[in-house]
Amino acid sequence: MATVFQKCKTDDKNKKYPCEKTRCGHPWTVRYREPGGRSGRQRERTFPTKREADDHGVEMENAKREGTYLDPKRGAVPLRMYAEAWFERQHLAPNTENTYERAFRLHVFPFMGERLLTSIRPDDIERLGAHMTAGGLSAHSVQAYTPP
Repeated sequence: MATVFQKCKTDDKNKKYPCEKTRCGHPWTVRYREPGGRSGRQRERTFPTKREADDHGVEMENAKREGTYLDPKRGAVPLRMYAEAWFERQHLAPNTENTYERAFRLHVFPFMGERLLTSIRPDDIERLGAHMTAGGLSAHSVQAYTPP
């Protein structure tokens, strides 16, 4: 179960400890474990309000229960690095491999290759599609290389 607390009131190593005020305005911390029970790694995140910390704790516990929990650091990888590793794992026909390589090199990598996976949103994919169309690719090709 996630725990929500203020370090200024509970952690004697905190420079603001002990905080005597009941409504001090210091940040709230939520602490939870990754899936795996006691063997799961402990995570901590800080929020400005108790409500935000509570909401995050509930969200993490629900994700664990539903089996949809994702490690927050999992997507902290640049698109280029992920795509190159993905490309190496694929078994493609030579012409398909050349087409993909050209699309990545000419369109995807210059447009968003250094962005972290966690920072890419659906509207970024839409802009990539527009960028590819402006770069001379047909609508059919753009649709083939970008997710729906």
